[in-house]
Amino acid sequence: MKNLFRHSAWLYDIRGGRYNFTADIPFYMDYASQKKGEILELGCGTGRVALILAYAGFRVTGIDLSQQMLAVFRKKTIAKTRTYE
Repeated sequence: MKNLFRHSAWLYDIRGGRYNFTADIPFYMDYASQKKGEILELGCGTGRVALILAYAGFRVTGIDLSQQMLAVFRKKTIAKTRTYE
């Protein structure tokens, strides 16, 4: 499978224009609150949803085919962890 984000994964989280990249978050928070157990996010990309759920206290595992997207995700988790030290 061709990785469309191999050279542009860092652009994925840029906010701007007419798109609202957080409009779906209340749906995920509500759905996660109704379920028991851990959350598996398939196609987690850069962790846009997974990180918000994790910060809210849910146990989240994310997987993605794009190693570049996951690298951005890892950088976010490292940066967030350092802010708590």
